[in-house]
Amino acid sequence: MGVMLPDQEAKELLHLAKENNRMLKDMRRDAFIGGVMHFVWLIVVFVVVPYFTWLWLQPYLEQMTAAYAQAQGQSDQLNQAVESLKNAGSGFDLQGLIDRFTGGGSN
Repeated sequence: MGVMLPDQEAKELLHLAKENNRMLKDMRRDAFIGGVMHFVWLIVVFVVVPYFTWLWLQPYLEQMTAAYAQAQGQSDQLNQAVESLKNAGSGFDLQGLIDRFTGGGSN
């Protein structure tokens, strides 16, 4: 780069400044688009994926809940039956019942 005249130097500086401004503008645009894409990615990860996971798991969870409720109801019925046997146990002859089913008393 030899000796530049002031006019040529000013033109070169103007060209470099325009190129620098264009690069800075592109960098700002890329940073903005990157921020928007990051936000969209966060929405996908924290909203869309859990929503579709819930839609996929919901029938299975409902079946599990229904099975649990049914088991709980059967457990309650069993507890009631045990309590009624305990309450009726005072007038209940278990040995006599066993004898009837085994074919008689002490033969």
